[in-house]
Amino acid sequence: MPLLRLEQMSRMTTEHWPLMASAESWYLVLYIHYPRSTPKMWPDLIQKSKDGGLDVIETYVFWNLREPVRGQYNFEGRCDLIKFVKVVAAAGPYVHLQIGPYACAE
Repeated sequence: MPLLRLEQMSRMTTEHWPLMASAESWYLVLYIHYPRSTPKMWPDLIQKSKDGGLDVIETYVFWNLREPVRGQYNFEGRCDLIKFVKVVAAAGPYVHLQIGPYACAE
């Protein structure tokens, strides 16, 4: 997405990803695919995102990692969704979860 001038943002709609609009404000969104990094990396990635002005961390819940075998769930290590959400919450941004089974390739 190209950079926008402030006056252009007033004409934007929710069709212009990665900005989400509410009635009163704009939110800048960033994807962090948490299973593609280690839990040790999460605080730094999230803090850098916040320092860069991002308001929302969006992530997929990759179901093939959650349930590698039908009925056997994995929420440990890099698949620890609850820990990731808590790390984001502690840093301050909002979390937007996209729950599988489909994950796009952004």
